[in-house]
Amino acid sequence: MFSTPAKTPEFLRATLSRMRDLFLGALMLFSSLATPFQLRGQDTCKTVAEAERKTYGFRPSKLSDAERKVKSAAMDSYWNLVKRAGPAGADCLRLLLQKQTDGFAVFDEASLLYSLSNSLESRDTVVQAMAKTDLADVQPADYVRLGLRLAHDGADIEPVSRNYLTATNDVTTYLAAHGGFKLDRPAGVLLLYGIMPTEKIDDVLSKAVNSGSAESRNAAAIVWSLNMTERSFKGLAALGDMKEFASETRRQVRSVLIPYEVRVTSAKYTREQMLAKISKFPDFDMDPSEDFERENKALDNSVYATFTEADVATLRESRRKFITGVSNEAVESYSEMSRVLLHLINKLHLYEEFRKVGQ
Repeated sequence: MFSTPAKTPEFLRATLSRMRDLFLGALMLFSSLATPFQLRGQDTCKTVAEAERKTYGFRPSKLSDAERKVKSAAMDSYWNLVKRAGPAGADCLRLLLQKQTDGFAVFDEASLLYSLSNSLESRDTVVQAMAKTDLADVQPADYVRLGLRLAHDGADIEPVSRNYLTATNDVTTYLAAHGGFKLDRPAGVLLLYGIMPTEKIDDVLSKAVNSGSAESRNAAAIVWSLNMTERSFKGLAALGDMKEFASETRRQVRSVLIPYEVRVTSAKYTREQMLAKISKFPDFDMDPSEDFERENKALDNSVYATFTEADVATLRESRRKFITGVSNEAVESYSEMSRVLLHLINKLHLYEEFRKVGQ
């Protein structure tokens, strides 16, 4: 029933033999070609690693102006070396950065890497590097700026934000390009955490308000008071008299926890029109023929008069779109939308079981 295998013809055996020889020859040729490329990549990384070793290992905050100038030139040379190496330079830098422990170098090299590659792998490497940054040796505004760029690119910047929130040094700086705006810890925390999803803010700041650092817990409480979720109201109310917090922080939390009445008039815009306007944030869709102040009040009133509890989450999440960069405009716009959100919550009498504090 089963057939007996036929013998392989002579011409077929010869053909198979030639094919095997060709395959082995091609394999040897590929190996001989691949080795130099691999060696060149190894040589590049060796050169970059050596330059890295010679460039870093100092603290900018401890240098004189003259020393800082010399080191700045050395870093420029290092950056140019890595850039000239192309993709191989970026690949090598990513490997080096994962091992870097210098609190200043991790941020400088993270900035370099993200200027060369924003791949998912590079993004994750930069996030982890920034979480190891010593904020005493970098410009806080630059740190926050890179953090926001990562967030806009889809990264989870919680480790980056936590490092800023818990920094042991003063992170206050002034933004010359924005009229000398004071970017202090609460403002920086607002930008870094405000851009996160609502649930993430609650998860992190509910713990941070119990920090042993006064600066950290005050900044956490101020920003958490702006999240305005059921969980944040409940958590803030549970803090009680907040004697361990600064007076400014207590005033901010109190202003959120105490309910008040919101009066409304006839709405200029419908709920659907207001939802459409909100969907365009951070752009404002205002009536150009109307006085600015009058139109601004009409927009606010239309929110309070037409929005329902179902719209609260939409308004809350839409605030994040205003955090486009490190500026007073971003901080002020987020805060202004938080004011509108709180008015809406009061108009709808939401979360009042947690909002009897002080009455």
